[in-house]
Amino acid sequence: MASEVLVMVVKTRAGDVEILLERHKAPLIVERLLKTLPTEVIFANLGSYVVLQLSIEAWVERSYKKFSPGDVAYDPMQRAIVVFISEGYGRFKPIGKVTSGLEALIKAPSPAPVKVELKT
Repeated sequence: MASEVLVMVVKTRAGDVEILLERHKAPLIVERLLKTLPTEVIFANLGSYVVLQLSIEAWVERSYKKFSPGDVAYDPMQRAIVVFISEGYGRFKPIGKVTSGLEALIKAPSPAPVKVELKT
């Protein structure tokens, strides 16, 4: 299972977004995320990134990092997944990358419910 490719799909009104989960970067966070799927959560655009409020609890050592569009990270303060839609900085733990559909996140109405599931 460690070598399995894990792709999470976020279904917005503007289209689907596929996110490659990089388990080796944060195995505990990714495992806890997988246990919550499928689910419906609130999506909110906060400027340089969007937030998926998944309420995943995990303690992580947070160092200040630079993120590029398409980077996906865990925010322990909000207990949420953040997806960068433009360059930004933050104290988040990287967990993956958007592989398709970043434009859908930019165009999606916010705040709004979205469905999050594992791609089969």
